[in-house]
Amino acid sequence: MRIGFYGRFGRPVTGQTLEESACGGSESALVYMAQELHKLGNEVFVFSLFGGNFAEDWNGVQYRDVSHFG
Repeated sequence: MRIGFYGRFGRPVTGQTLEESACGGSESALVYMAQELHKLGNEVFVFSLFGGNFAEDWNGVQYRDVSHFG
């Protein structure tokens, strides 16, 4: 299954962000939920306001700028 999360507000985060600095509860929850859904065999995307053509894969989760959405 393909699953996408769209985060328009708050701080854009990736799995790497959690390793570099503290994040809020909702940001951390999003990263952990995305990683666990990937472990269950899903293709998971997180779209947020990263800026530009940001595209990064981290622990199987694909993080993209909202410009890639739709």
